[in-house]
Amino acid sequence: DTLVQTILSESERAARGIEGVNAVRLQENTPSMLFSLFLSPASFFSRQAKTEAPLSAASVRSGGPVRAAYPTRITALVQGAIILVAALAIWRYLGYWARFIALEIPAVRLNPLFSWTYTDPDYRVLYEAYRTTGVPFFGVEGFPNLPQPWWLLVAAHLMLLLTLLAINWLRGLLPNLEARVNGLAVTNVFSKQSQLVPWNRVQAFKATEISEQSQVLLLQANGLTLSQRLNSLLYDGSATPGFLITSAIDNYQPLIQSTLEQLTPLESEGRPPILQQEATSPVLWPALSRRPALAAQVEAARADATTRQISTSTLLRAAPPMAALALLPALLLLVTGLLNGDQTPTFGLVLGAFLLWFFGMLEWPIVALGSLLLDDNTGGGDEGYRAMYVYPTSQLPRIIPLIAALIFTIVGAPALPALLWVAAIVWAFWLAAALWEVLYEWQGSQAILGGLVPVIWQLLLLVGFLIGTR
Repeated sequence: DTLVQTILSESERAARGIEGVNAVRLQENTPSMLFSLFLSPASFFSRQAKTEAPLSAASVRSGGPVRAAYPTRITALVQGAIILVAALAIWRYLGYWARFIALEIPAVRLNPLFSWTYTDPDYRVLYEAYRTTGVPFFGVEGFPNLPQPWWLLVAAHLMLLLTLLAINWLRGLLPNLEARVNGLAVTNVFSKQSQLVPWNRVQAFKATEISEQSQVLLLQANGLTLSQRLNSLLYDGSATPGFLITSAIDNYQPLIQSTLEQLTPLESEGRPPILQQEATSPVLWPALSRRPALAAQVEAARADATTRQISTSTLLRAAPPMAALALLPALLLLVTGLLNGDQTPTFGLVLGAFLLWFFGMLEWPIVALGSLLLDDNTGGGDEGYRAMYVYPTSQLPRIIPLIAALIFTIVGAPALPALLWVAAIVWAFWLAAALWEVLYEWQGSQAILGGLVPVIWQLLLLVGFLIGTR
């Protein structure tokens, strides 16, 4: 604040002394969407942003539908991601066909549209062997390591299918909503297609409160699309399909109030509980508000006396989050191998993906037990084996950049998947360091050292992935 005031005062003095010079104006109501997202994601998804005039409850007609739509800053972000993914997918799809045509039609190989394939030594070998005829459709017998035209077509359309699934999920990630008497209308922001979800189909309404101005909710119901199942998996690992609602949506409070008025009577009919205010998201809560979420996880572990000791039942409860974390790098390797049209996948690809998953799972005992030994050697030891149960869940926000890396791996974006993996590794440091501060009350170099252990392990995993995809 002092620096800003100094700049403004100096600017005003210069404007008074020099003719034709205007003073600098501070525009607090025009924040950067990019910096707002990266520096404070919780405020980015909070309601009543300064750049928007929130709708008042009085504007909603009594007894009429309550409409809510996301502001431009949210829809522009999702739309930009969809356009980027679609553009990269089209470019990669054309690349598959260019290589296929160059292999099958010798006359076009020197055309500028296809001559770039000469940069690949395997293609040069095939071009020398088949100068006047096309390469056999199912490849050269006895040389499975060389490109095979049929697999180029398979990889191209597999990539296209996976891209369409990813885009379909992104399009419906944050829909516009309208609460009606007979149900909740879910409208795709981009296609404007609506689906009415009757209130009696709603199975659960879960809430995660990030702050007073920022909440993330999940409404789960029968009859939703398959792609909306991923929203529930991302929220808390449940299987019932659902859609996310954030407090950034316009008319948020009237929408939630109307929804609760319709769902509350259903619980009195003897149905299982629908309103689940304590069903917080172990992925989104620590992603948007790290310390409070980790503190809540630690308190929950301390409330369970069995977490001080090694127990098979409690270990089995802690295993699925770590398995999900370790699965994504394995999927990155598997998708990279499947969509590499120049090499037909073999069983070695599946084996490599399994080994990468297993290596990722080893992070759990190594980091947790390492922190336990370090705590014992520095005069602690009061928490027992609680790190074994808390650590996997505390690292779940890493799933978000890894999912983005998986999508960009599908469309063949150069370097982006690796950069997103590095971002997940940096996030692992901040999450681990914060966890040790809450669990063991470590400070300074001790917390930094504890945060570096998963970083080193993840870097080894990344190096293994890069070697495996060469």
